[in-house]
Amino acid sequence: METQVRVPRPRKCDIFRVEVSATKYEEVVRYAIDCAKRGVSALLDFMPVHGLVMGARDEQFRAVLNDFDLLYTLDDRDWRAGISEAMKVALLKDAPFFAWIEHHAGDLVERSLPAMAHLVHRSAELHLNHIATSGDPFELGSSRPLDFGHWAAHKLEQLSHHELRHGEAVAVGIALDSTYSYLTGSLPHADWRRIIDLFEAVGLPIWHPDMATPGSGGRPAVLAGLEEFREHLGGRLTIMLLERIGSGFEVHELDEAVLLEASDLLRRRIEGGEREGWEPTPALAR
Repeated sequence: METQVRVPRPRKCDIFRVEVSATKYEEVVRYAIDCAKRGVSALLDFMPVHGLVMGARDEQFRAVLNDFDLLYTLDDRDWRAGISEAMKVALLKDAPFFAWIEHHAGDLVERSLPAMAHLVHRSAELHLNHIATSGDPFELGSSRPLDFGHWAAHKLEQLSHHELRHGEAVAVGIALDSTYSYLTGSLPHADWRRIIDLFEAVGLPIWHPDMATPGSGGRPAVLAGLEEFREHLGGRLTIMLLERIGSGFEVHELDEAVLLEASDLLRRRIEGGEREGWEPTPALAR
């Protein structure tokens, strides 16, 4: 049976219109929460197709309304998943905010609402500031810093048949690109360890078995996400990497051999393997 959920439209504010089967209601709520956390509103037409969200498009936001009591309805897994988007924008733009997340990791895991409210507010504020000052509020160009870690995340969601939450996939994608930054010599070892340690402290994954799922030509299927991401950008491939916590830079190509090395390093870390003797490889020319 089809269920329509309508939110009355406030004056001068966007509307969420949701058409979805009752069994997909949770997926709609998770998507709406993700939009709110990123500081983006959306006009959504959801069709009840298994595993797919159809016809969703982002619109430039006019306001963001957050009812933090809604967060109490989330299970622990969904509660944690949104933290990755806040870590993402902190890694790119706000080192003190990243340090705040480190300091309050225990509070976030223990479901402190004041801690989560601050996380959501500061994350939305940083997203808003970028959208307002980047010179490309509608993302018409190929530079998408707010998609840091997302080229792999989008592919992993697909490969896992959406078993991975979006935030979990983003955590893996950020861990991969941060490790790539470390291995190519741009990100200091101490910063890389802080990033990985924080993902683990808040209970988010840094690797997933679908990172090793084979694709065409013997390549891991996740690597196809690079070309799919380029098509998503609609122009030149542009990937954000890190030079330190709080500062990123863009590249237009990635070395697949180093990506595989980064993935294997993360796999061995979660499997408890040998962690000695890893040395960065020469940095990519910027």
